[in-house]
Amino acid sequence: MKIPILKGKSLELTSSVNDLSTLGWNDKISSIRLIPLVPEVYQPKRKLSKEEERAILGEVIDDLKRNLSYFPEKFSNSLFFYKRSDIKILSNIDLDLNVSYFKRIEDWAYVEVEAKNYLFKGIALFYKVNDQWEVKEIVNPDYVVCNNIDEGIDILSWLYSKITQKYQNLPQNKFNK
Repeated sequence: MKIPILKGKSLELTSSVNDLSTLGWNDKISSIRLIPLVPEVYQPKRKLSKEEERAILGEVIDDLKRNLSYFPEKFSNSLFFYKRSDIKILSNIDLDLNVSYFKRIEDWAYVEVEAKNYLFKGIALFYKVNDQWEVKEIVNPDYVVCNNIDEGIDILSWLYSKITQKYQNLPQNKFNK
């Protein structure tokens, strides 16, 4: 039997995924190859040094700053809406971000920030693709619209639950404080 040659972008999925569009594959798949799982010996990834973690945080913050010019338009979706239209960040402002929380688990990173020089607070989710961190979500918890008043009591938990619904391969309950 001849094995077909598959070219182009590829992605390895290790669990069920309901919606491939969350991984950037909306209407783009022309072929698929299933490879049976081979049991492998578990080898935990080595723990990163503090310097390596700081470097990752720097990369994540740089990507966040690049993507803030597209906020909120690119990141308003079926999960998050805003009542106010004036939450856009002006392009001529270089935000000085204070990181209040950061956690990385393998190829995922989650950060909570607040600007020192502008009225902005945000949470962001990142995924590492081809050795580059890519922002998947940016949400301003101060202005997002909740479905009911109870959800707004613990807004960060509500936002995180909405994000984990969308990204089903995200490590569940691992980024919460």
